[in-house]
Amino acid sequence: MITKEVKDAERAMVWFDYLNSDYFQKMFVYGEEGVHHYIDEEGYPRHTDEVLEILNDENRQGFTEDEPFGFRYIFYFRQDYYTTLERFQTMDENTLAGYDIVRKYFVDKSDIIRVPIAYNPEDAVTNTFANLRDYYSDEVLRIIMGEPDNVVSGYNDMITKMRDLGLDDINTYVTEQFSAYGDEYDKWYNAMMARR
Repeated sequence: MITKEVKDAERAMVWFDYLNSDYFQKMFVYGEEGVHHYIDEEGYPRHTDEVLEILNDENRQGFTEDEPFGFRYIFYFRQDYYTTLERFQTMDENTLAGYDIVRKYFVDKSDIIRVPIAYNPEDAVTNTFANLRDYYSDEVLRIIMGEPDNVVSGYNDMITKMRDLGLDDINTYVTEQFSAYGDEYDKWYNAMMARR
């Protein structure tokens, strides 16, 4: 947020635009192309062996409170794409196996949580999630701002309407996903512990 205390708001906006640019985001996570990373045959950036050696060094220290120029705070501006890409590229075999189990059972529904009206109407589960989210966010605010005596009845009416919109179907879907995931995760975890 740029407050009225900022002496040059336009310059601050230019700086924030730069921090959010694809160029900066990629540079911040991967460094300079040809020096700290290269582009693989699929078009993705990859750390060089030298950088991976540094990243995997157990004695490596992160940024400290007295880091000059507030550099450590730039981490707050990292976006998900390059950070997540790098995280998956640098995971060890066992961690990747765990993520493979998660990806097998869970469909990414983050779009319906983070982005308003960003859902695929062809996907029944996503559509139901989105309709519930939209209804709940409006209705719960109405209940909170209403008369105190009407909170309980308002809440009960809201739950009834959410059931009509498919709340029970979503609960069943999520329970099935977690159960299937849990069974396979237990096998993976037990195998991991047996190796120790």
